[in-house]
Amino acid sequence: MRSDDYLLNQSLAILFDNAINYTNQGSVKVKVIESKTCEVTIEIEDTGIGISKEYLKNLFTPFSQEEHGYSRKFDGTGLGLALVKKYCDVLNADINVLSEKNEGTKFSVVLKNVNNMIIQY
Repeated sequence: MRSDDYLLNQSLAILFDNAINYTNQGSVKVKVIESKTCEVTIEIEDTGIGISKEYLKNLFTPFSQEEHGYSRKFDGTGLGLALVKKYCDVLNADINVLSEKNEGTKFSVVLKNVNNMIIQY
């Protein structure tokens, strides 16, 4: 598999940027896991504000945000995660998310059929 470096880098940059922006206190961790089945999983995990279970189903919808109106604590267009999902689709990669409100979020990008691919970030 020859991966599109730009799409992969953009996806990881958006996920990493979100993790930093939504983590006021705590940590952001990045982990790369290689499997014997030619898959590489990149995990970005934070201890930030988390995402409610109700909102997870809309997470990758363009222009959607969990908070609305003037009371929003965070800026943004609601396009970042929609772009990540589209980029992962083009890359034939899976994107998974685990999150608990007020506890944090973990995104996993699973790159399939990776043979001797060098991932630099």
